[in-house]
Amino acid sequence: MGSRVAVIDANVPVREALSVALANQPRLQLVGAVRDAYEFLDLCRWAETDTVVLSTSSRGLGILRSIRLLRALFPSVGIAVLGPRADPVASVRCSEMGADSYLDGRSSMEKLVSEIAALTRESPSDRRRPLDPGVRRDDPLVVLTRRERQILECIVHGYSIPEIAREFDLGQKTVRDHWTRVRGKLGLSTPADAIAFWANLHRSDSVLDDETDSAFESGDPDRSSTSRSR
Repeated sequence: MGSRVAVIDANVPVREALSVALANQPRLQLVGAVRDAYEFLDLCRWAETDTVVLSTSSRGLGILRSIRLLRALFPSVGIAVLGPRADPVASVRCSEMGADSYLDGRSSMEKLVSEIAALTRESPSDRRRPLDPGVRRDDPLVVLTRRERQILECIVHGYSIPEIAREFDLGQKTVRDHWTRVRGKLGLSTPADAIAFWANLHRSDSVLDDETDSAFESGDPDRSSTSRSR
């Protein structure tokens, strides 16, 4: 059995192309291809992973926060960040959060697969990092199910129970049951508590993500350096 690799990429064509290329490698085993870190956590409930390829198009949590949380939860898993281009600033920031390598998205598929395969050949002890003490263990990425996370985000954004029920084609009682479990797991009482919790959860990471995301999103190769001095 080869090294087990997962792909996280919100861009469907890229995700599918990379998945096919990795699946065709005799020494690699593709265990899954998902859209964001939330789905990767769900994948890990039933499939072990040695290396994850995290694309900067995976915007659900912000790339830096995704790296930091994945590193804290899976300290021996290799993390390769797939960026839109070679970018020394973004590479350094990703490394500081716990990424093991930074891949240039403009490279050929053959080169990308070769670099990913090289990372999978490293011993976990070669790349193991200490757990980040700043990662909160009450983060919804850790303690909530996928549906509970969806309910929490809807509540935070002002959706009512009937609106959430229509959104996910659920009964209102089912939605209330999910919300009750969310409140119990996170120690919340009201929607206002949920909003405050959500704001506090994301506050510490927003500056880091804004700083690096501006470099990822810009087509100007000099933007990555100017974004740090805004």
